[in-house]
Amino acid sequence: MPGIYLPEYPYGHPKNEDYAYDKWVQEQLDNQMKPAEISFDEERHEYRIDGYLVPSVTEIIRPLQSMGGSDAAREYKRQIGKALDTAITLWERQDLDMDSVDLAVLPFLQAWIAFKQNTGFRVLLNQPIVYSKKLRFAGTPDLLGTRIWDSEVPNELLDTKCVWAMDPVTAIQTAGYSIAAAESLGIKIKKRTGVQLLRDGTYKFYPYNDWNDEHIFKSLLNIYSWKELHK
Repeated sequence: MPGIYLPEYPYGHPKNEDYAYDKWVQEQLDNQMKPAEISFDEERHEYRIDGYLVPSVTEIIRPLQSMGGSDAAREYKRQIGKALDTAITLWERQDLDMDSVDLAVLPFLQAWIAFKQNTGFRVLLNQPIVYSKKLRFAGTPDLLGTRIWDSEVPNELLDTKCVWAMDPVTAIQTAGYSIAAAESLGIKIKKRTGVQLLRDGTYKFYPYNDWNDEHIFKSLLNIYSWKELHK
């Protein structure tokens, strides 16, 4: 089970609860709750919290994901998605040369631009690394932002997909990111949305309003942790 665990009391277990023991327990808990050092190895897609390897959100939800198509097709889609993420990042920085966008990626980028124009969504954080030190996992959501024109506080989490059919597990994926964003960034996510970007330059969006999604994510995390302990 993920969580917070105390090391062995260095002075022997006290016969009775006393001030020294209580103080030592509080010091251990305070130390564990300090801001974590988070690192990400992009090539290996590995996250580490305080030097310890932790699972990613995508690893945790993998048992529920639909894995249609051949390995080659999935790898092609992954490469398209990665290129699209880069294009969106540069677009949001107003630093994108449209002539440099691959023709395979361009319609999906146009769909993203149409989504922004039609909804008024403003990106405030682009692919931030988020993590939970308490639950021991990490991940990188696509976008955090808001549709409130005069606010600079993110309240909506978006996950973009350039797929023909939206996988329902995206709801659970966004819930995991939301948990991690609340702990590591102090951001309360009020809206979770999947945005399906289509090859014809249009889009569909899917609001995820079921807060039971967080319970499902935590259940998957518990299963993942149990499997790791019993390898």
